Amino acid sequence: MTYAGTVFLKDAREIIKKLDESLEQVQQAEDGYIGIINIGLLSTPVRELLPKINTKI
Repeated sequence: MTYAGTVFLKDAREIIKKLDESLEQVQQAEDGYIGIINIGLLSTPVRELLPKINTKI
């Protein structure tokens, strides 16, 4: 293999690896395993209710 081919192969392998990682993250996001949940507190009763809800998640 030429030097140019070796450089190209290295880059191609890195691209494929990154694509595989991206697909895995997309699947995890779709399944709800990763992401962000924003929770705002409105009053004192909510502060008492939130821990109960959080333990069920």
